[in-house]
Amino acid sequence: MRVTWSDGVPAAGLGVHVVQPRSDRPARRWPGSTGRDGVATFDRLPSGRHTIELLGEPQRDVELAPGERGAIELVAERGFGADGRVIDAGGTPVPGAVVWRSPDREPPAFERAAPIAVADADGHFRAEAIGVPCDGWLAARAAGHASSPWLFVLARDATEAATTLRGIELRLRDAPVAIAGRCARQDGGAVADAVVRVERLAPALIVDGDRRLWPGHEDTTLSAADGTFGFADLPAGTWSVDAAADGLHFPAREVTLDTPRSRVDVELVGTVAASLLGTVRNAAGDPLPGSVVRVRGDRDARATTDTEGRFVFHDLAPGEAEVRASAPAGYRGAVATVELAPGIAQRLDLELEARPRLAGVARATDGSSLAGWRLGALRVGADGPLTLTELDASGAFDIAVDDVAPHWFRIAAPGVRVPTLLGGLGAFTPQDTSIELRVPASARAAAWITGSLPPPGADRRLRLSLVSEPPYRFDGFDVDAETGAFRVGPLPAGRYTLHVDGRALAPGTFGRPLAGELRLASVELAHGQALDLGRLALPQPGALALTIRSAPGCAPRGVRLQWSAADGSSWGFRDVPADFDDSVAMLPGVHRLFVWGEGFLPVEREVTVLPPPAPPARLEVMLRGAERLPVRFELPAGEDRATVIVRDETGAVVHEDELDQAEAGTVVRWPVLGLGRHAVELTGASGRRYHGSFVVGSLRPTRVPLVIE
Repeated sequence: MRVTWSDGVPAAGLGVHVVQPRSDRPARRWPGSTGRDGVATFDRLPSGRHTIELLGEPQRDVELAPGERGAIELVAERGFGADGRVIDAGGTPVPGAVVWRSPDREPPAFERAAPIAVADADGHFRAEAIGVPCDGWLAARAAGHASSPWLFVLARDATEAATTLRGIELRLRDAPVAIAGRCARQDGGAVADAVVRVERLAPALIVDGDRRLWPGHEDTTLSAADGTFGFADLPAGTWSVDAAADGLHFPAREVTLDTPRSRVDVELVGTVAASLLGTVRNAAGDPLPGSVVRVRGDRDARATTDTEGRFVFHDLAPGEAEVRASAPAGYRGAVATVELAPGIAQRLDLELEARPRLAGVARATDGSSLAGWRLGALRVGADGPLTLTELDASGAFDIAVDDVAPHWFRIAAPGVRVPTLLGGLGAFTPQDTSIELRVPASARAAAWITGSLPPPGADRRLRLSLVSEPPYRFDGFDVDAETGAFRVGPLPAGRYTLHVDGRALAPGTFGRPLAGELRLASVELAHGQALDLGRLALPQPGALALTIRSAPGCAPRGVRLQWSAADGSSWGFRDVPADFDDSVAMLPGVHRLFVWGEGFLPVEREVTVLPPPAPPARLEVMLRGAERLPVRFELPAGEDRATVIVRDETGAVVHEDELDQAEAGTVVRWPVLGLGRHAVELTGASGRRYHGSFVVGSLRPTRVPLVIE
């Protein structure tokens, strides 16, 4: 196939994929890229229907007959473009390096990415096919070098793109390693065209100033006719290697390569796989198309039901597996456990229970139509989430809710962002009878809150949030950068609390939190009132000198610092590196501070931050290694439900849950566990108490058995 730009010039270095969709198995994919002449060639394709993707986006479908050789012309659109250079670990330009783009925000992966440019003799590249707005990841690969980390790039408009999409630097990693091997059957025969996948385990998001780097690496290839495969120029680390082929199941292998330019050979042996098929229906037997079915075994699988509610899985691991189904709005999910046998198609039909519903008609008090108004129901005492549905000319509504409990209705007139609480009409419990809602004229929002804050300036942004009573939060009201003025509304009458938070703006980012969010004021608004709060002052932030270190063997990932004032007046969060030694701006007060993420046990501390010019508060935190590990057990005889509390060796609570027998037996939720002995306290539905324990000897994913004592 030949790819040109819209002006007829050959488009070199662009990713073109051939995808063969299959109704009963995952699609097969053949990646490629265009040469200097804009041509990409694909051989050994099977016959049948294929989809051609350019830069990861579907372009057209083609039907290939056996022995056919086809030619396709594609046109790529030039965008705003991005430019930069690719360098090695020592800063030297790398000619011929290929720049890749993964459109997924998180996590990026080469298996879903496409090439967009090739570096010239000086290491510079120009990616013409990047448009604005742009929200994705870039990385570079070159022979003899380990791939660069993925760099997150963001450009919401041309002004921002002029900064963030210019002068991009992608630094390749040193000391590449390689993984090679062979896919075979149990009798030693080669398995050709198996999809072999590698994934670098335990990557951590790197926070480098305002940059976001993702060091993970995921990629796929097809095994050759003799079953062999290879991955070169990988970054060092621990890798999972697995394969997929029709009718076979390949257990994943885990290998560690930490010696520069080392290589490991892996043999993947496929055993006869199991299949699972069935339907998802409601209690009346009607199919539920679009339901998502997931199988959790040694490797997760996902499918969506067709118009008849049918699903099918092939190439599953024999043994026990957990099956979960979720349907479109209006139904509860279902979970089941099945025993899968090799070479056998196990059948499983799932029935989803309808969620409770609030149904009826809403009209104005004079009987007129409320067409275009939006209505939603929220459980009494809950602060969200709230989904609003638009009323038609008749005002009929039918809203699915999570439980049979009293609910309030909220309604918003056309063009009004903040809905009115219809508390005066009472709370309604889901039932068979129709509900008549007579909406008063006062529900049409008409009140405003105005005022001003210290102007944030061009490099900062202040955002206002509103919390109504009963509690519900509305975000995203702007403060003028030059004057500090704000105007929030239109609002229905009621009591509100106003909050403000600030972010430091940086091109290519969503901004960095400053000192957290502050509760400004509580106000009572009457219908039609315009309340001016005047000029409001913001307290000067204090500082916390924080040091975060990791204990030996601990590999933190996605570390987040979060804090909240003891009196509820302020709170905030910030992503930080795994090893952190810096000052954090926080509003004065006594704060509960949390450090959490993946790969370690959460840490909670209390600190007192004083207003300036007082010296910063100081705190040191040591992170202890932990992972999300499955705990599997059966509830004591005679108990169909129990609450569970898990404590580590120090006595600290590391997990709390409430489980029924099916949930406990199928490992519905995995607690964050560290090494050592853990004590378990169970309180059954009967009121009896039980004690047990288990020992975590490794932080590698494994099933941890519980012994009831």
